[in-house]
Amino acid sequence: MSRPFLFALLLACGAAFGQSNGVAEAYYRSFQYERSGDNRNAILALADVLKSFPESYTVNLRLGWLHFNAGNFADSLERYQKAVKAAPYSTEARVGQAAVLVFQKKWGDAEALLLQVLTIDLYNYYGNLKLAYVLRMGRKPEQAEKLARKMLSLYPSDVSWLVELGWARWAQKDLAGATALFNDVQVLDPENLDARSYFTPVKK
Repeated sequence: MSRPFLFALLLACGAAFGQSNGVAEAYYRSFQYERSGDNRNAILALADVLKSFPESYTVNLRLGWLHFNAGNFADSLERYQKAVKAAPYSTEARVGQAAVLVFQKKWGDAEALLLQVLTIDLYNYYGNLKLAYVLRMGRKPEQAEKLARKMLSLYPSDVSWLVELGWARWAQKDLAGATALFNDVQVLDPENLDARSYFTPVKK
């Protein structure tokens, strides 16, 4: 992330926040630690920023992400909730919360949260994608398919959505439809892991 973009991001959370050189340096160190896979120190690098700006959207959003990567799921949810409180119409913070719930296989809670995302932004890409996955895992493949077709009307060659539609058709025992979709996926993305996993049992 470039310094100018970072400062623009910080300024969105208040002039005092964005004008602090200490904040910029803390973020820089946090990003450096994250790049090396050191989530613990990436979190610790922002400790003083959080202390100075406990209600900041930006720092809570980032800490939500870092705690998720570190496996601190309760802390991650707490930070994402703080971010939502700071920016009530934020979709990215809610999608972050949902990612934690998906990892914990709390399908009902994740579905309810992602429906909030779609209430704010009906065609939110990641909100729809995670919701389609959640619905499929929650044994609602018909609803997952409906979302996939809605989004494919906007992104007809999007591999992630073709994969989701393929699994939704497979879950409904439409093997011919699923196979056709995963064939398309392999054409567009020959190394796609979902397509490989789909065809591996067939090859056995």
